[in-house]
Amino acid sequence: KITLPNLYNYDDDGHLMFGVPIEKLMGTEGENGLPRVVKDCVAYIRSEGMETEGVFRRSPSSVLLRQAKEAYDRGNPVNLKDYGVHVAAVLLKMFFNALPVPVFPVETYDTLKQILHKPNYLGRIEFIR
Repeated sequence: KITLPNLYNYDDDGHLMFGVPIEKLMGTEGENGLPRVVKDCVAYIRSEGMETEGVFRRSPSSVLLRQAKEAYDRGNPVNLKDYGVHVAAVLLKMFFNALPVPVFPVETYDTLKQILHKPNYLGRIEFIR
């Protein structure tokens, strides 16, 4: 019997989160909602990390980061309070970096960068339209 490698890093139960096509996690129409790791990390950073300096720059413990990532990949419950805000921030970055296809296509990068140069919120909205 020949077994081929799992190219998308998920098993038949769908437990793995990192490196999985976003359509596989969310459904083609988004019917499954945001992936749990994204919801958890964003909620935790919003509640505990908004005043933390360098939340997306500082590196957390590699041991804690690996434990949290593996727990999400196995489908186990994860309490981010046990890991800290820097682990949550890096998990969020890791999730998006591991996507096989970027959320924003490469050809839109220049346009997205231009939005940052608009002076205010309304100017940014108008530019997007």
